[in-house]
Amino acid sequence: MTDNRLWIFLTIVFSTTLCLLATLEFVVMINDTTFKVDWKYIEYLEIVEVVFAVLGFFCGMVATIRYYRDNSRLQRRMGNVQKKFDTLVEDIFRDWQLTEAEGEIALLLIKGFSIAEISSIREKSEGTVKNQCSAVYRKAGVGSKQQLVSNVLDTLIGQKS
Repeated sequence: MTDNRLWIFLTIVFSTTLCLLATLEFVVMINDTTFKVDWKYIEYLEIVEVVFAVLGFFCGMVATIRYYRDNSRLQRRMGNVQKKFDTLVEDIFRDWQLTEAEGEIALLLIKGFSIAEISSIREKSEGTVKNQCSAVYRKAGVGSKQQLVSNVLDTLIGQKS
C-alpha cells in the first residue's frame, strides 16, 4: 500500500501558499497608493499564483488517484478474505453435519441475530427457528449462541479441532 501523506501535505502547502499569495496581491492592489508597486511585479505574483494552483491541483490529483487505486486493491483483498472465510465456515458446518437450513441458521446466530430476527429473515415461525437452533447447538456440541460463536472462532484460529 502506498503512502499518500506526502502528496496530501504538498497539496495543502501549495493551496495555502496560493491563498497567501492571492491575499498579498489583493492587499497590494487595494493599497496601490501606499505601496506604489510596479504592475510587472503584480504580474509576476499572478504567474507564481498560477504555478502554485497547478502544483496544488496536480498533487491533489496524484493523491486522489493513489487513494482510489489503493482502495480498489484493498477491496479485492477483502473479497478474497471473505471467500476464504466463507469456505472455512462451510467446512466447519460440514464437519458438524449441519443441513443447509441449519447452516443458514448457524451463520445468522454467529452474526448476532436474535430468534425473532432470524424468523423474520427466513420467513419461518419462531418455533421452527428454535428447533433448528437446538439442532445446531447439539451438532456443534454447545449449549448457547455465545458458545457457538466461541467454538467457531476457536476452530478458525486453530485452538480447537
